[in-house]
Amino acid sequence: MKKLTQEQQQDQHQHLDFIELQNNCPLCGGQLEFKVQAQRESFSVREEASCPTCDVLARIKDHKMH
Repeated sequence: MKKLTQEQQQDQHQHLDFIELQNNCPLCGGQLEFKVQAQRESFSVREEASCPTCDVLARIKDHKMH
């Protein structure tokens, strides 16, 4: 197995931190639940992330379709 360079290890650590930040509640750290809905009239996809543990709406994001 190939050993990762220090830069690759740092990149991997930053990536894992990003994934945890995106998938966990900023208030309690619980696993977020996602709802995704296509909005055809505006050519976008709406993402809603909420926490079932503390009942917090963590974020709503609209992503443009390409």
